Amino acid sequence: MSAVLLTIGGKSVLLPPINFAAIEAAWPAIEGFKAASTLVAQTSLVIEMVSHIFVQAEPPAPEMTPQAIKKQLKGNELVDLVRMVPDILSEMGLVQTGEAKPAGENLGSNSSES
Repeated sequence: MSAVLLTIGGKSVLLPPINFAAIEAAWPAIEGFKAASTLVAQTSLVIEMVSHIFVQAEPPAPEMTPQAIKKQLKGNELVDLVRMVPDILSEMGLVQTGEAKPAGENLGSNSSES
């Protein structure tokens, strides 16, 4: 069972166990996150990742589309969601606990500079 607890729309949401189908579907968002330089761009990509995890889960949660998550997510939850990326990647097996954050120092950055 995943240990990643997200806050979406003021509710705590536990990510389901992450399977390879979710990792493969989320891969473009994971790769894009590394280059994203603004909080809005990063948040959109994290939402893509999270949606794929829910939709590809067993049992699936097809209602957790990116659009549905965006409508539920509150503005004050953006930074915390972006800061969960290392934990999400760790649950995917892509980053070991204690390793450097793969997205670099721009996690949660609100800068528009590249």
